[in-house]
Amino acid sequence: QGSVMGTPQYMSPEQARGEIDELDERSDVFSLGGILYAILALRAPVEGETVKQILEKVRTASIESPSTAVTKLGAKGGTTLRGAALGKGLSNALPHIAGGKVPAALASVVMKALRAEKSRRYQAVAEFSADVEAFQGGFATSAEQAGAWRQLMLLMMRHKAVAASLAVLMLVSIGFVLKVMASERRATRNAEVAMENETAARRALAKSALSLAEAALREGNGPAMRAALDDVP
Repeated sequence: QGSVMGTPQYMSPEQARGEIDELDERSDVFSLGGILYAILALRAPVEGETVKQILEKVRTASIESPSTAVTKLGAKGGTTLRGAALGKGLSNALPHIAGGKVPAALASVVMKALRAEKSRRYQAVAEFSADVEAFQGGFATSAEQAGAWRQLMLLMMRHKAVAASLAVLMLVSIGFVLKVMASERRATRNAEVAMENETAARRALAKSALSLAEAALREGNGPAMRAALDDVP
C-alpha cells in the first residue's frame, strides 16, 4: 500500500496514488483505455518532462481527447507526437486514420474508459470491448449517447444499398407526386379558363341581344324586341 508500480503513462489514478486496495477491473479498463488511446493518437494519454509530472496528470486524469491529438512530422517522413500547442511543423492529421482524425464516437469510448472516477468508467472490460465492437460494426456506442438522428444515420451507413434504393424510390415518388400536382394545377387552370371564356361568351351574347332589343324598340317592333330579349342568357 502506498507504492506506485507500473508504467506511469498507463496507470489508473488509484494506481498512481498507490491505493493498492482500490485496484479492480475498472483499473484495468483505465489502462486498456490508455492503450487504445496510444493506438489511435500515436502517443501516450499523458506526457510530461518527469515521472512526477506524469503521475500528477494521471492522478487527476488530466487527459485531452485523442481527437485533438497533435502530430509533428519528422524530417525523414516519420511521425513523432507532442502534446504542445499547434505550431510550426505541427499537424493535426493522423496518418494512419482515414480523414486524419480520431472519430468522435471512438474518442468518446476512450475518454469514458479514462475517467478519473471509477464509477463513471466502464464497469467491466466486457462493456469496454462491447462498445469498441459496436463502433467497428457501425453501431452507436453507449459512450456517445447517440440521439435518434445519429442512430438513423448509422443505420443508413450499415445498409448503404438499401438506403440508396430507398432514396431513389423516394425521389421517384416525390417526382411522381410533383407531376400529379402539376397536372392537377393545369387541369384546374384549364377549367378556370374555360369558365372565363364561357362567361365572356354569355356576356357578349347578352350584349348583342340587348342591342337588337333596343333597335326593335326604336322601330316600335314589339314582337322583335321580345324575341331579342328572350335570347338574353
